[in-house]
Amino acid sequence: MDLTVVYGVIRDEYDFDRDGTPVPHKLVPFFIGKHGPFTERIPTTPDWGQELARRVAALKVSLQSLPT
Repeated sequence: MDLTVVYGVIRDEYDFDRDGTPVPHKLVPFFIGKHGPFTERIPTTPDWGQELARRVAALKVSLQSLPT
């Protein structure tokens, strides 16, 4: 199974908490092989790339368990 990850344009976006304070996040669109599109919203922290890698790895595991 092809599990190559192809990312789209990663954008910086904001949500707002209850007090109206902007909360930054990264919006990450991607495909895994022929599956997708997927979109992840990752909180903008110094380790956001590691969090994205964990989420993508979890999706790959789920995709591998699908019947062929």
